[in-house]
Amino acid sequence: MDGKTDTGKLEQHTRYSKAKDRLSELHAENENRRSDKRKPVDKIVVSLTDPESVFGLDKEKVYRPLYNVQTVCDLATDFVLSYEVFAQHSDSGTLQPLMNKIHESDIQVEDLLADAGYPVGEDLEFCETSGITLYAPWQENSSTAKKKEQSTEPRH
Repeated sequence: MDGKTDTGKLEQHTRYSKAKDRLSELHAENENRRSDKRKPVDKIVVSLTDPESVFGLDKEKVYRPLYNVQTVCDLATDFVLSYEVFAQHSDSGTLQPLMNKIHESDIQVEDLLADAGYPVGEDLEFCETSGITLYAPWQENSSTAKKKEQSTEPRH
């Protein structure tokens, strides 16, 4: 709808209000971060049509609103045990909500196969305390020696 009719104006006002509220939330979250992790205020943006999403580059290098879909499947049967849609760029922080959702269904997971986004401290700790063996490849990050060395080498 456009803002030419009364209904269109009302819908437009509602979208703008939601976007403004979401922007305020993101600014507050940003202020609560450590100073070295804060984004410049002008880099925090919100979609007027989809304020819950996050902006980022998709696989085709297009900057647009994004969501992250996560699933947990039984490898023996391909049965989907859990799924969730997250408004974020990465897999970080998605394992625990998925596993809690599965646990609420009284399904016991003993072994979990995941990609390189999951073997991080909080997920490893969660899996250990939950009795889950997490199998995932280790990914070099910016604090590992190999990555630090590569970042200081000049690019050709």
